[in-house]
Amino acid sequence: MGNNTPWNVRWTAGALEDTVEIIQYILKNDGVESARELSDLLKTDVKRQLTTFPYRGHVVPELYDTGQECKEIHIKAYRIIYQPAENGRMVWILLVAHGKRNILDMLLKRMLHYL
Repeated sequence: MGNNTPWNVRWTAGALEDTVEIIQYILKNDGVESARELSDLLKTDVKRQLTTFPYRGHVVPELYDTGQECKEIHIKAYRIIYQPAENGRMVWILLVAHGKRNILDMLLKRMLHYL
């Protein structure tokens, strides 16, 4: 724990696609300013929180019984699902979703996409 080196935060292709879809939806329904605000918040707040405290979130409840070490933080109404990896001090952003979405369905579709 004595290592104060910041962790690297990396977004998977799926998490980037999630973010683009969310921003496009906000842009269409709420306008440019709201879309820009959320985009900026996701870019800066996720990195700020996870580079210094990669274990800060809580275990994703839907995955608790699976043994997966995925954690989540919340930014506005969105769940940011991530996995810290000690090897390389890396945090992988796996999924970004509105809090009302079914995370298990989204993860299953994502897994099937890559098989």
